[in-house]
Formats: sequence, C-alpha cells, structure tokens
Amino acid sequence: MSKADRILAYLPAFYRAGQHGKLLYQVVASLATPVIEADTSLFRIQRAHRLKVAEEIQDVLRLVAALNLTAFHFEDITAKRDLSYEERLARMRERIVRIARVHLAGLGTPAAIMEAVAIFLDAHLVPEKPDTPVIRHLDREHYSHESFLQIAGVQEAQEAPKLRLALHENPLARRKSSPRECWPLDHWSLENRGCEPASLILTLSGIGERTVCPEIFSPTTGEGISFNGIVPAGKTLRIDALSGAQIDDVPVDAWVSYYRGAQHEFGAFDQHNLAEERGTDIGLFEGDMDEAGGNAAPARPTPQLPVGQSEWYFKVPQGLFDAAKFEASVYHLPDEPVGAYDADPGFDGSVFDLPSSAIVATGWDERQRCAFKLVLPAELAGKADGAANPVNRIAGIIPRFKAAGIRAYVDTARPAWILGEGILRNNAAKDGAGIENASTTLRSSTSDLYVDTEAAV
Repeated sequence: MSKADRILAYLPAFYRAGQHGKLLYQVVASLATPVIEADTSLFRIQRAHRLKVAEEIQDVLRLVAALNLTAFHFEDITAKRDLSYEERLARMRERIVRIARVHLAGLGTPAAIMEAVAIFLDAHLVPEKPDTPVIRHLDREHYSHESFLQIAGVQEAQEAPKLRLALHENPLARRKSSPRECWPLDHWSLENRGCEPASLILTLSGIGERTVCPEIFSPTTGEGISFNGIVPAGKTLRIDALSGAQIDDVPVDAWVSYYRGAQHEFGAFDQHNLAEERGTDIGLFEGDMDEAGGNAAPARPTPQLPVGQSEWYFKVPQGLFDAAKFEASVYHLPDEPVGAYDADPGFDGSVFDLPSSAIVATGWDERQRCAFKLVLPAELAGKADGAANPVNRIAGIIPRFKAAGIRAYVDTARPAWILGEGILRNNAAKDGAGIENASTTLRSSTSDLYVDTEAAV
C-alpha cells in the first residue's frame, strides 16, 4: 500500500476518497509524491552505508576505504564484462569479507600472506589431499610452507585444478668469492651476513702438477676438508654438501676427507672436544677418471661458514724429509733460473717466488634475514601483460599484508618435469610415454628457495 492510500484509508468510508477520479485523491497523491521520493532516497542512502546491501560499485569502494582498499584491489573483478553487474558486486563483497577476516586474524604471518594470495587470485586454499592440513610445512625448521589454490567458478570441486603455492621464510641467496690463485697457507676472510651457518661450496682448479692433495681449513671454526689426490691441470674439483665431490661431473667422494678439531700448523682448535675425521682409507687419486667410477662413496660433510666473519686457509703438502705424504708432496721447482750457491748471483734474473698451487673459489647459500619468497603457480605466468599480470598484481598487493621491515620476493615456480621409463617430458604433456607408464612429477626441493637480492618488494 502506498503512502497516499494509507492516508486516505483514515478517512470515513462514505467519503469514497479511494476513487481515483475524486479531487481529494489527486490532492493527497500529489502531496505524498515528494514524501515517497524522499523516503526512497533515504532508504537507498541507508543501503549505501551497508556493505551487504549497497547497490553501487562506487558505494562499495567508498566503504572499503576504511580497510585502506582502493579500486586497484578490485580491478580484476570490475573488468570482467562477462559477469553481470550483480555478480561483480557479489564477488567484491565476498573479497572484502575475506580481507576483513585476514585483518582480524592478524597480518604478517605465513597464513595471512597465503590467504591474501588466494583472495586476490579469486581462489581458495585447499589441501593437496583429503585429511591433510591446508598449509603444510615442508621442512623441519618450518621455514617453507605449501598449500594449493583452487580457482573459484568451477561447478564441481573435483574438476577444479589445484595449483601449488609455496612460501619460503628466510630464503637463500647464493654468495661467492672470486677465483683466486693460492699458494700454501694463503688465507682470506669470508663474511656470512645470513641468519644461520651455511655449508661451504668449494671449487679448486688444477695448475700444472702442483694441485696435489689440496686442503681448505678454518681456524675460526676448527673445520677443514681435504682431497687425497691430484686435481689435473685445467680440471676443476667441486665439493658441496648436496652433490658431493666431482671432477668434471665424475664423483670423487671416496678421496675426500672432512675433519674438525685440529690442524697441525695451528694446534688444537677446540680444547674441549676430540678431533673428528670422516673419510675412507684409500690410495692416492692420480687423475684417472675411470678409477673414480669404480669407487663410489657417500658425500662428505663440508665445513660450515659461521655467521659473521671467518678466516680460511689453503694448503698443499710440501716436500719434507721422512713425511707420510712425501711422494704426494709438491716439491717440483720451476724451470725458470733461480739463485744458485757459489755462483754468479744473477739476482735480477733469479726467481724466488714459486707458481701458485691452485685456483680457489668459495661459495655458500646465505639465509636472508627478515625476508620471505612467495612462489606462485607457474600456470599464472604469462596470462596477461603489464599491470594486469597476476604476478605483478600480487607483487603490488602483498606489501600491505606483510610485517614492516620484511622484504618480500615474488616469483613463479619453475616448470616441473615428468619422468616415465627414462623419458623426460614437459609438464604440459597430457598423454603418451611418461604419462601412462608410472609417471612421477619431479620437482627440485631447493630451486625455489633462491632469490635475487635486488628484486625485493
């Protein structure tokens, strides 16, 4: 019943005021019209101040300014012309409610970051398998976390694709020292600016016949590592904790020894613990790659680079009388002229400085303090260019959800490979060998941990 009809209903029935042809009806209806318009405007104003009933997108955007949200945070929804106006409003309301819940739960946590990614990709976080946590920890220290995104809008949940999302706290950055020529007992300083000790990565390139039984040790940590053999000229020995020791991709772990606690030139490093050595009792490696193939051994530990500065030394055995490694010592003098006893001094033509024994480079994977790396699904890369690219959007949005002073790195996962009966195929493959025959998706456990330290947001 309209306002005019309700007013006329108060008059006695014999007035017959409800008849539209009567002058009384027209007067009351004319007087009620501005009241009805004012009432309608007031009703719509009241609705505009309530998120769940607001009728205009602009009213919704004005309301969410209280959460420091702008049109930028909804441009992916408002740009979807395949949705009706009401559907876009509904999507915006749902997003705002989810953002408000994240704010109430607390920002700056891994769960808040990953939920924010799901919100702005119009998706939901789901476990990989039923009866498993929505967010799963990948390592013992709980630095790395994994969940899966299920894109909204799919009718049946079992048909919706699950996209892997990962977050790594304190990600790794590869540090290294420049290759340098080293002589026995040369030393240098390394600085680990990370938040925990790092395993040393060592490369030694052979020079002539002088890179024999090379050794790297640190009096700062009391640790060292040595190679019981010859590094042939022009070849490189690489030692790290993950892949072990290799010369030109040939494993030589059997000739590597790790020790902790003592060094002859420096005495006992640690007076409270016994010296420790890990290695095998095997003969000298003389550079025969075929011999290396028949002596498999587990990878040895590598010395730890402590937080802060530490000193590191290089040495090779030098020829000494009655020494255990006399035959494996570097005592071959250069062919250049040297000073001779009881002869013309020839000082200007003499050589007193021996050539270097190896070219040494060191590296380590340094944990970045107060930082995290967000790894988005590879399927999102390249879907759009410029600011509309999902990766660029997330990189622009994440800073509002992270704690102050925390550096954020945003990247996409590297494509996985599929292995089946010795066949490697791209992960875009849907059928054929490697898919039907006991296929397994392989993903490096460490490839996503590394960051470019210049790419923080």
